[in-house]
Amino acid sequence: MAEYRLAFRELGLSIGLHGLRAMVAGRRQVGKPLSGPANDELTKLLEYQSLGAKIDAFWCEPANQRANTWLDHLDINSVMLATSLLPDEFLRI
Repeated sequence: MAEYRLAFRELGLSIGLHGLRAMVAGRRQVGKPLSGPANDELTKLLEYQSLGAKIDAFWCEPANQRANTWLDHLDINSVMLATSLLPDEFLRI
């Protein structure tokens, strides 16, 4: 139920999850893949990557954008949703 959720917080998580993909690709591209504990943690986080798409889909629903929690923070929610939907345009390594 959207009335009990804060979109900008959830979308921040989504942006971070989308960024994992870029982080892995960028490290490989420069020939410095992660290793050790950092790699272990990244591998664990990658298991949750699909959650980003679910968050995006939830907040793209017009009914959820009519919730007071969306409307009360419309500016930041809109920016965060746009960033989450087009992460490659905003997340650069």
